[in-house]
Amino acid sequence: MIRSGARALLRPVFDRLEARIGPVDARVDRLEHRVDALATPAPVDARAAVPDDVLSAWIDERFRASANGGPRFYEPLAGMLKAAHERRIELLGELPLPPLEDAVCVDYGVGSWGFACIFPRLQHCRHAIGIDISQAAIDESERISATGQQPYGDRYQYLTSVGTSIALPDGSADVVFAGEAIEHVEDTPAFVDEVHRILRPGGTFIVTTPNADAELYKARGERYCVGPEHTALMSYDELVALLAPSFELVVAKGYCASRYPDVDDAATSDEEARALVHLHEDRPDLASNIVCLFRRRDGYRAAHHEQRTIDGQSPELRRLGRWETVPLAGPMHGIRAPGESGEQIEVEAPADDAILLFWEHPWGGIAEIEAGGARHEVDLYGPVGGFRRVLLRDLGGTRQRIAVRSTGRRNPASQACQVIFFRACLDTAEPREGAGA
Repeated sequence: MIRSGARALLRPVFDRLEARIGPVDARVDRLEHRVDALATPAPVDARAAVPDDVLSAWIDERFRASANGGPRFYEPLAGMLKAAHERRIELLGELPLPPLEDAVCVDYGVGSWGFACIFPRLQHCRHAIGIDISQAAIDESERISATGQQPYGDRYQYLTSVGTSIALPDGSADVVFAGEAIEHVEDTPAFVDEVHRILRPGGTFIVTTPNADAELYKARGERYCVGPEHTALMSYDELVALLAPSFELVVAKGYCASRYPDVDDAATSDEEARALVHLHEDRPDLASNIVCLFRRRDGYRAAHHEQRTIDGQSPELRRLGRWETVPLAGPMHGIRAPGESGEQIEVEAPADDAILLFWEHPWGGIAEIEAGGARHEVDLYGPVGGFRRVLLRDLGGTRQRIAVRSTGRRNPASQACQVIFFRACLDTAEPREGAGA
């Protein structure tokens, strides 16, 4: 921060800057106010930042093992994945960002590679904030920043958060970047509200994420990028609809990290891989991966969210029929019904939104969900194992019954009618005072 004594010494520099860009002192005042605010704890429960959660703990342990010389968290990129990574960086570099020299920038999902490692432009900000679910990842990124070799110098800080509460004050950030991160955030409505809250009026939110409805995958009745870490995998249309009330879409671009496995394998040269990667740049709804820039809608009132998690072992979950505990991935377990019609689980609790996590796999059947007086069906077939999220919005916040039952029916491609339930996150939301513009 630049205080009065330092300003006097820098007055000749300020004079030259003012000749080119206009008054400087007001800009510095605004920056100092925002950076000072970062030292003030936000009105959130710090104990809720990273819950005692099996999925969070598994991710943290994998980062910790990688930092200690164990298996890499991600394997080295090659072929289309390498070309797609390079294309994503290019698309990010072309986005119309606000001036960064006086900006506070947040990298949510920073990982263990240092602040904005895939978005170097953000490193030229005035103050850098890296956030991740994993303390082990944060420790590694902080070690990288401590070398002092980045453009932001010593003006950085790191936090842990699962996204539902972020320990930053209202209006303290100019840019929030969520690079390959939102698909990992189970309660995305709460995350989007938190991003809106910490952004200043007119602030910028940048998202890169897989598109579950990638063209050739959707044509085959499958979803792209299913896996045990992607608890909130969405299509392009679902992403835009989720953000529409609180953010205006400014830029949307597509690129392809995958067309379909047999097509990807046919790319035997770097040139062929780059050609496939560039498909659907202007049709993000068809591409396998998307880059979006959103602008904060300042009239929107972000809510305060509280979550309650219920898994297959929770005493308030009532089971009807045959349900057994089964392993999923890493230390995670779910409960499985063989798929005979009528097997059911149910819970009664208040919720504005309910996030239900199932496991899709080659033996998945069709489940029926009843909540808020409506019924929904979800197809749990998938060629590989991974999470399938069902997001139920606007349930009213009152106590009600949420039920899941097997139907005994299946996708023709599935080998059985199984229903595997992992957990439910019940979200209640209350308006925040002063959460508008």
